[in-house]
Amino acid sequence: MIPSSDDSRRSSASETATLLGRVRAGDAGAREALFARHAGRLRLYVRHRLGRALLRCVEPDDVVQETYLRAVGGLERFDGGGDSAFFRFLCALARHVVADVARAARAQKRSARHVRLDRSGWSRVGIGESAVAGSSGGPLTRILAAEDTAILERAFLALPARYRRVIALRQLEGRSARDVAAVMGSTEGAIHALFRRALTEWGLELERLGGAPCGEGS
Repeated sequence: MIPSSDDSRRSSASETATLLGRVRAGDAGAREALFARHAGRLRLYVRHRLGRALLRCVEPDDVVQETYLRAVGGLERFDGGGDSAFFRFLCALARHVVADVARAARAQKRSARHVRLDRSGWSRVGIGESAVAGSSGGPLTRILAAEDTAILERAFLALPARYRRVIALRQLEGRSARDVAAVMGSTEGAIHALFRRALTEWGLELERLGGAPCGEGS
C-alpha cells in the first residue's frame, strides 16, 4: 500500500523528533544527521538571501555554519513538527544571520574599507566553535562540498530575480501561494503560474549545466 501524505508527515515529524531528542542528549552524530537533511536547501536559501552584493563579502558556507550553530544553541525555541517545520526554523535563523552580515557590511562601507568581512565582525557563536563545526567529515560537510549541490546553486543564481524569489518563498520557505501573493503584490493564480515557470526554467538551466532536472516539488 502506498503511504498517504498524512503518513509521510507523521513519519517526518517522528524522525525529526527522534533526532532532536538525541541532539539534546549530546549525540554529535544525530546533530550532523539532522542538519544534513537540510544542508543543501539551506545553502541555496542563504545564497538567495545574501544577494550578489553580500556574496562578495562573505562565504555562504560560513553563513550556513553560523545558522547551524545558532540552531544548536537555540533548539528550545523550536516548537516541533517534521522536516518542513524544522527547515522553516532554520530559514528564520538564517535571515537573522544575513541581517548581521548586512549590518557588518554597512559598517565596513562607512569606514571606506572594501574587503571581505572578517567572521568575527558578524558571528555570534565564535570562531572556535565554527572551526569545530567545519572540521567534521560528517554528512553536513560532505553535502556542502558536493558537486551536484554547487550545480544546483549555479542554475538557481542564473535565474531572473522574480523566479529566484518565488522559488525561495514557495519551495524553500514552504509558504502558501496566498502568502507569497501578498508578499510579492500579486494574485494567487499568478503566483501559481510564476512558480511553475520558475521551476521549469530552473530545470532547463540545470540541464544546460549538466545536472539532473529539478522536480516541481509541492
